[in-house]
Order: sequence, then structure tokens, then C-alpha cells
Amino acid sequence: MKLFTFLKHNKLNGDARPRNLRCNIYSENEFKSIIMRERVRCDRSESVFSLVEFDLSGKSEKTIELFIKIFNKRGTRMIDEVGMIDNQHIGVCLNNTDRAGASIFAKNIKEKFISTTGQNITFKVYIYPIDWKDINNITNYLNKSDKNNGYTKQSNPSSNKSYSISDQTEKDFVDNVKLEYKIKNNYDYKMPVWKRYVDITVSVLVLVLASPLFLITIISIKILSPGPVFFKQERVGYMGKTFIMLKFRSMKVGNCTNAHKKYVAGLIKSEKHSDGNVNKPMIKRDNLNSLIPFGKVFRRLCIDELPQLINVIRGEMSLIGPRPPVLYEQEEYESWHNGRFNALPGITGLWQVSGKNRLTFEQMIRLDIRYSRQESFLLDVIIILKTPFAIVLQVLDSMQENKNKEKGVCKYV
Repeated sequence: MKLFTFLKHNKLNGDARPRNLRCNIYSENEFKSIIMRERVRCDRSESVFSLVEFDLSGKSEKTIELFIKIFNKRGTRMIDEVGMIDNQHIGVCLNNTDRAGASIFAKNIKEKFISTTGQNITFKVYIYPIDWKDINNITNYLNKSDKNNGYTKQSNPSSNKSYSISDQTEKDFVDNVKLEYKIKNNYDYKMPVWKRYVDITVSVLVLVLASPLFLITIISIKILSPGPVFFKQERVGYMGKTFIMLKFRSMKVGNCTNAHKKYVAGLIKSEKHSDGNVNKPMIKRDNLNSLIPFGKVFRRLCIDELPQLINVIRGEMSLIGPRPPVLYEQEEYESWHNGRFNALPGITGLWQVSGKNRLTFEQMIRLDIRYSRQESFLLDVIIILKTPFAIVLQVLDSMQENKNKEKGVCKYV
């Protein structure tokens, strides 16, 4: 739409706008950065912001100029930002504004626009984090009422109520999910194209070269312990989408996870409430009675992780990235912790080569978020080169821990 392209340029590029247009409006890329910044701020402060989308498709350039002038005269505050969502929609980021406040703002702009031009205009309101939901599991959201901020099916919705998290219908929800695709395509993190090519190439190569080790491990597990060769577990991955992660089974069948669940919850809560254990490292608690013969060796040498190359080929994981948590771990997260899901989960990552079990939970989260923001080919190469040394260090730490136990010394309390 040529009539709208003049709004795509940076607000500093005055020569790219008509001479009579005086509006601070950001380009698509700049506005994307603003929204991402606001998401981080809200995650840290547990606050909200609103994104109002105005549909200007089919409007003439003169009409659009009149629309922009309304903002200049009686529209946004100094702390609000205006920018392009795409070539037919303008967005307004309203800081610390809930749905009610954003709706009042949008209606005022609409009424002024109608009285000035005689034309109608439509708008949509998105609230972060309420409306930024996982669009990959619509059915799950419709079937769960407590764990998804109140999204429920209702047979007799009130027709005079506006869209909200407590009174929406199934149709309202599905319509909102369709709109989310537009928002997510503009304002969510995306995996670099090069990363996918590297993942597939290296994974296929390693699977071929390591096929003898695969065969030996499969035979060993079948001989040493009854049950399946592979251990399958639901994990939380990229942008909060769940998937089934594969591992070689190193534990006996039917092992109870309650102890691990309680341990992880306590570890995270101790850092949340600063109860004096904030420096407690992420020690992996292995119940030796639940491990199969040589199961500890599989874990220490990371042999049990090799089947995740299949997850990489499927596109569910990457070679490099944050480790995907189990569901009960993610349930304990604070909002800002979810920033680690902005990168595809990996077999190894920045946390693993930076200390791993020597680091605290919060240090792990911060390293994962740093990786998601600084993701690059060079950083991935550095992590891959450091991974073998990290594995050797883990083995040495394990040997030292065993020696301390034999001497009656407890390194970690």
C-alpha cells in the first residue's frame, strides 16, 4: 500500500515524510524494539502495558495525516510511544495502562477521528502479559480454567461486556488467538535462519559418527534393566510450547519424581524469598537406588543426552540453548524467568559451560536470558568448543564429591 509507506521511516528522517506531517512515529523495527523493552520491564516489575492497534487500511494519505494530527493535539502522553505494526496498522504503546484505560484512550481517538473526517476507524487492544499467550496449545487453554488466567468456555456470555479474561467465549478466545499471530510475528523473538541449518547438519553428522556408541548404549540398557531404552518427558520449550524430550533411560522404570519436584520448588523459592540460601548451587540430586547399572556413568559423560539430537532434527531443540525445564519447574517461575524461552532450548548452552552445578538458579536464568539476547554464530562456536571441557570438569567434580563422601565430608548442605 503505497499511501502508507511514508510512515515506515525513522522519525529522524524528516525528508521521508510529507512536509506538513509532524509526528514522532517509529518504524516497524524501532517499534518492535520498544515493545520488547516494555515486555522485559513489565516482567521485572510485575506490571502491565497496553498495545492499541488502529486499522488504517484503505485510508488516503491525507486522512492518515489527519489521524496523526489527532495524536499530536489530544492523544498520547509523553511516556507513550507510537509506531508501525505493519503497512496498514499503527500501534500505540501505553505504559502502565490496563485494558479499561487503553479502551478509553482508543475510543477518544476514534470519536475525534470520526468527528474530524466523517470516516470510521477500528481498533484492537492487547494487554501484556494477559494477551501474550501460547498460541500453540489452543485446546489446552480452552479446557483449563485455573492455570491459564481464567480462560474458560461459557455457554451464555454477556453480550454487553467487553473482552476480558474472565467472561470471554470460545469464539472470543479463538478470534484473539488469530490476532495474536500478527502480534507475535512482529514482536516475538525469532531463531536465526543460520542456526537451523547448522543444527541439522551437525546433528545428522554426529548421529552417523556416533551410531556405534548408540548401538552399544541401547544394548547395554536392554541387558542391564527391564523397560524401554528411551526416557520420554514433557518439557517446556521455545516460546512456552511443550514437547517430548528424548533421553537414554538411566533410571529404573516407575521412579517417583516427588522428591525431585520438592527439591526444585524449594531451590527456586529460596531465591525468590531470599531466605539465606540464595547462593545454593544447582546440584543435581541423584538417587543412586533409582539408577540402573552404569546409569551414573551415562549421566556424567552426557551419553544419556545423545537422543536429543533427534529433537534437534525435529526442530524442537537446538544444539545450543537453555535447558528445557520440566512442567512443575516452570510453574514456580516468576514472570521475568520466562525470558529464557525466547531461545530454542539446547543440548548444551551458556549455563553448562559457565559453571553449571556450581551456579545458583538465578545465575542460570540470567545466563540463559543473556544467550537469548546475544545469540550469534560466534557465541555458538565458543560454547561448542567449551562443552567437552565442561564435561571433563563435571566428571572431576563427581570424583571429588565421591572422595569427600568416603571421608565423611559433606561439601554441600
